[in-house]
Amino acid sequence: MNRLKDEASPYLRLHADNPIDWYPWSTEAIQKAKEENKPIFLSIGYSTCHWCHVMNKESFSDQEIAVILNKYFISIKVDREQHPDVDKVYMDYCLSLTGSGGWPLNLFLTPDLKPFFAGTYFPKQTSMRQIGFFPLLERLAKLWDREKETLIDHSEEITHGLINTYPVSDFNKELVNETQESLRQRYDIEYGGFLPAPKFPQLHEITLT
Repeated sequence: MNRLKDEASPYLRLHADNPIDWYPWSTEAIQKAKEENKPIFLSIGYSTCHWCHVMNKESFSDQEIAVILNKYFISIKVDREQHPDVDKVYMDYCLSLTGSGGWPLNLFLTPDLKPFFAGTYFPKQTSMRQIGFFPLLERLAKLWDREKETLIDHSEEITHGLINTYPVSDFNKELVNETQESLRQRYDIEYGGFLPAPKFPQLHEITLT
C-alpha cells in the first residue's frame, strides 16, 4: 500500500493498492520534488469517472509503469471533488496547451508546479491515434534528464501566456452589489436554488450571495 490508504477520499483510496508511490496533494510531495529535483506527475480524477477507472486498471496498476514513475517522478493523486481549486487551475492549463480537457487529467510539472505537458486519458501502449503512457513516461524522463532547462523555460512560457489570457482588472464593488441584488431577486424561497428552472448548482452564484 502507498500513502493514499488513510485518505478520506474514496477515490484516492481506490489507488491505495497501486504499485505507484502516490502522494496526496501535500507540502510533503512538493518539497520532495524540489529536494530530489524531479518532475511531478499530477493525476486528477473522481470516483465516478469511467476513463479514470480504465487508466487505473491499464496503467496505474501496472508494475512496469510503476517502476518508471517511482524512479523518475514524484506522483501525486488528486480527487477533483476534494480539491476543485487545483482541478480548475490545471484544467485551464490543459485547455490552453491542448485545446481540450477531461478526466483523468494528467499533467507533468516542474517542482515549482508549472506544467510542461498535459493530457487526459492515455492507453498504456501507443495506438494509431495516441501515444501510450509508458513510452510517454520514458520520453519525458529522458527530456528532464537531458533538456531540463528547456522544459523549465517551456513551463514558464505556458504560465506567462495563461496569466496574460486572464488579465486582472480593478475591483468593481458597484458591479458586485448589482450582481448580488439580481441573484437575491432570482432566489426561490419556497424550493431553493435560483430561477428560472431547470436548476443546477452554480458555485459562482452561491459564492456571491
